[in-house]
Amino acid sequence: MAWIKRTACVILFLAYIFLIFKSVRSNPYIYIAASTFLVLLWMTLKTRKSPNLKVIFFNLAVLTLAFALGEAYLAGWFAVGSASEPSRAARMEGSYTNWGSYFTPDDIRGYAGAKNAQITSKMYHGHELIYDVVYTTNQYGLRVSPHDLKNDNLRLKKDFINAAFFGCSFTVGEGINDNETLPYQFEEKSKGEYLTYNFGFHGYGPHQMLRILETGWLDKVLLKKGPLIAIYWALLPHIERSAGNYPYLVWDAYGPRYKLNSSSEVEYAGKFKDESMVKRFIPVLNKSLIIQKTNLLPRIWGWKRNREDIKLFVKIIQKSQKIVADKYHGDFYVLLGLDKNDPDYEYVFSELKLNNLKVITTQEIFSKYHDDEEKYYIKGDGHPNKLANERIAEYLLKYFHSKG
Repeated sequence: MAWIKRTACVILFLAYIFLIFKSVRSNPYIYIAASTFLVLLWMTLKTRKSPNLKVIFFNLAVLTLAFALGEAYLAGWFAVGSASEPSRAARMEGSYTNWGSYFTPDDIRGYAGAKNAQITSKMYHGHELIYDVVYTTNQYGLRVSPHDLKNDNLRLKKDFINAAFFGCSFTVGEGINDNETLPYQFEEKSKGEYLTYNFGFHGYGPHQMLRILETGWLDKVLLKKGPLIAIYWALLPHIERSAGNYPYLVWDAYGPRYKLNSSSEVEYAGKFKDESMVKRFIPVLNKSLIIQKTNLLPRIWGWKRNREDIKLFVKIIQKSQKIVADKYHGDFYVLLGLDKNDPDYEYVFSELKLNNLKVITTQEIFSKYHDDEEKYYIKGDGHPNKLANERIAEYLLKYFHSKG
């Protein structure tokens, strides 16, 4: 009967750990390690017949206690520590932070925005409010454009052009209100010439764009068939996202995974979580602050950007361009965001051009104003502000008109 009791205790303890992972959003490993320490300490005291087993339990108890204290230290639970400065610590508030209120599972993209929602989002640095905005989505879970709001002042031309915008938080408009996003500004400034669709979302990469195009989901969203242009706002961190590298896999485990076949062509290969058992457990492991702060996972498994990752990134974009051209008889443009500190920027730019992709850089857009670059980004956050999107929209419209 003793083994039955031991088995029942183990099952109950594992269920307890599972419950912590499900219910505790912040720093669950502190509670798990502290609980494990108490269990091991109890086992140390109860073990009398085997001195060696007693020593093992005691050493394991010491290790788990050290782990719990390390997690608590990094979480700022003590008077000192790298995360113990609440006066400057960034934090998010609002329904944006509640999984299911805004972020929802999606078979095509891995995750997406909730449909017909109004999501509040506030960002603070300590007590300083960085932004306080609302994200409004339409019936497809896409952030709204002017035509979604049925604005009486909007008069679409009979031969209007569909404009699909792809990208990440820069495209969807993190930290700004609905009417300040690039797709919104572009449609509004076009005065009925273009109807925009905001397919961007927080944490996305080019692989979500390609999956939207490959599956035909875009057809369900377009208000009418006809001329189409596509604009993909590309950032160099998207290379890691499309490769499924850490830390992006933490939130994109169910995202569409692509690989290059023997002919260097892009093929859909399921979800990132299906790639390996290691990647399946990344979101769980990454809840540890020690793993996050020490960058342990990339050190162990060697997840670092390489030329193959860049090649995959470019090929995904190239295939997206081909679908837009072949299926929709449309033009595809890459809006490349400048990252001065990224050593691969010039190489990526040249690779995009070598693969016959039409590239427009934010550098060439903003350079004519001779402004301080920081003027175009939300202070204390880094996402583009309304001014940046206004100037990009104006530039794109003039650019497209000049191309006839």
